[in-house]
Amino acid sequence: MGAGPTGILASQLLTKHGVEVVLVEAGDFDSESMLTLRDYNFKSPSKMIHGVHKVGGGTNGWKGRVSRFPQSAIESKDKSGNRTWPIEWKEIETAYSVLAKVLNFTPIENRPLREELHCCDACEQYFNISPFQFLKPDLFRNLFKSFESNVLLDKHLRTYCKRIRNSENSLIIECEKEVSGSLVTINFEVDILFVAAGCLQSTALVKRSFPGESQRFPIGIYLQEHFDGYIGRLHIRKKDMRCLSSFALDYNRKLKNVEFGVGLSAKNHGDLHWHLEISPLARIYAFDPMSNRFNLPPILLKLFFGIERLISAPIFRVSNIVNRLFGRQTFSLWLKGEEFPYEKSELAIESENSKKVIYKHRVSRTTTRQMWVEINSFKQELNRRNLGKVVFSPYINLLRRIVTGANWHPLGSMRMHSSGPAALNADLSLKFESRIFCIDSSSFPTGAHHNPTAMSLTLTTLAVHKLLDTKTVL
Repeated sequence: MGAGPTGILASQLLTKHGVEVVLVEAGDFDSESMLTLRDYNFKSPSKMIHGVHKVGGGTNGWKGRVSRFPQSAIESKDKSGNRTWPIEWKEIETAYSVLAKVLNFTPIENRPLREELHCCDACEQYFNISPFQFLKPDLFRNLFKSFESNVLLDKHLRTYCKRIRNSENSLIIECEKEVSGSLVTINFEVDILFVAAGCLQSTALVKRSFPGESQRFPIGIYLQEHFDGYIGRLHIRKKDMRCLSSFALDYNRKLKNVEFGVGLSAKNHGDLHWHLEISPLARIYAFDPMSNRFNLPPILLKLFFGIERLISAPIFRVSNIVNRLFGRQTFSLWLKGEEFPYEKSELAIESENSKKVIYKHRVSRTTTRQMWVEINSFKQELNRRNLGKVVFSPYINLLRRIVTGANWHPLGSMRMHSSGPAALNADLSLKFESRIFCIDSSSFPTGAHHNPTAMSLTLTTLAVHKLLDTKTVL
């Protein structure tokens, strides 16, 4: 279910091994016909971006960014001291190496990256360096096209999965398909189901199909939000440019002329996962006119944005002149990270329209305050070591909390877990139905301050290979 990156990868791997596959996708290559932004109600600062419900999924809007989760995230422990991920790091490494071969990219590890880019050994003791890669944005669409004519693949675009029914020998998938502007009911009978519809739609599908089990297992709770927002500026003296400035990305937060980037975080910090990214100085607005940032009427948003622009423009010019006079180069500073799993979050389905997903989530005050403490501590360490001077955005200084912009990366709504409440087993199958696997970010028990695509793809590779080894039906 779903022709995003993980659905496409799973289909490619399975057909390659001689398995007959039915691939169901609500959109097509060019439009989001069966599911649109109107099918979501975000009771939070989050929104959904355009392009998610097309072949290729979220990578249509992510510029092909596939960051690898670090070992520290996979080996993290909960408050009771128990491991959270039920998968060993060695298994993740093996699956990731297989993924690299399938997608034809070279994995980047910390050491080679530091040797190539990091020209200041003195500050290594203060930083964790988080590498991430950029594949071609159309990689998964092209991968889909490369095998869509395979006789083992039965593809159905513009088809929405409404419900799953289980019988003794098979699973019945109830769908509606758009044909010449009309909706036609269509059912599929399958042996195994991979749910790859994205964190929200995957969870909604399971809740609709198994309402009783949704009360027994943590389905639609323990959600995490993915931070991604501007937090301030970094001033670096020109004589010290050899250090932090070597990590600066371009305006799209990609390193120029190469296929990877890097994030920096403190060597020692708390349970939250985060890193900072450095990019060229740009004017940043609190009332940014992006549709996915504020739940405000457009006319009011434009008014606030216009007022802020008039005030900020002269301040921006003056500060740039001052920096040049003092021999400093200034960069914009961006934060990426995830909060703790937050039990007060909830994913619900509208009673009158089962397709409508309601996402109720507020980033907890505990998270935003602890994030501010950790980032502020990192800021003070940089200042003490004369490695750079961080100046927070006035909005952050005023609130004494880290509150970033659009946070539309929900994770963990059907999580696995080593010892705590879990909806999934270690092989990504549902606890109550071993023939259904969930291979997207809804399975994550923790975040890792990275885009979740690479982790979802790694888990998909792992799940497919385990399935091919153990399921006699295949």
